[in-house]
Amino acid sequence: MVLNKLRRGRPDRVRSLDPPTIPWANSDHGKPRVLLECPPEKSPSIIAEILEREGFGVVVCEGPTENARCPLTEGGYCGTVQGVDVVVNLLGEHRAGQPDVLTALADSGPRPPIVVGELASGVEPRADIRWISPNVRRSELISVVRDALTDELRSRGRRSRP
Repeated sequence: MVLNKLRRGRPDRVRSLDPPTIPWANSDHGKPRVLLECPPEKSPSIIAEILEREGFGVVVCEGPTENARCPLTEGGYCGTVQGVDVVVNLLGEHRAGQPDVLTALADSGPRPPIVVGELASGVEPRADIRWISPNVRRSELISVVRDALTDELRSRGRRSRP
């Protein structure tokens, strides 16, 4: 799995996730944090830049490859997922192992809200995941991410009350 931290339009690559790294440690203070799971052929840096312009901190995960597996599916934990406020999954059918990533993410708990842009074959739609068009427009993406954040903040408020 390859992670990119977008800074000033250029992603910095984090190659090793063993042990899991948490790219949020010293950056993006106060910004809502988005993990963008997106393969290279879908231009993740462009999507990340759109999210950053709207005030989000963004880390890009290009998904599992033959040489780099997903720590969430392999070991049940991903430090990057644990540090985010929303996950936007655009991996779809294009990456080996994607259904496992989405299933592992959806079944982990507690977890951030999930926005998915493409339903891979063999994966059933779930009510607790927000679905967007694979060819999502900028305004729809921003709206869905903001709605997911708002709902999560409301949910956290309900859980913390006696």
